[in-house]
Amino acid sequence: MHVTLEILSVTGKRVAVLREGAHEAGSFVATWDGRDSRGRAVAAGVYLARIRSADHSEARQLVRLR
Repeated sequence: MHVTLEILSVTGKRVAVLREGAHEAGSFVATWDGRDSRGRAVAAGVYLARIRSADHSEARQLVRLR
């Protein structure tokens, strides 16, 4: 199944993509290093981690501290 795991700002702007592509069912671990898609460190604040597939979407709130 095609899965996208991304980090979004609270305004909904895509900050980074952690995983995108075909994945088998089950668990996986992803780590965000606090950088955007261009490799720049993002500001402290609230972000969303969102995972999407063809039939499901779920988001969790993250707080980045410095």
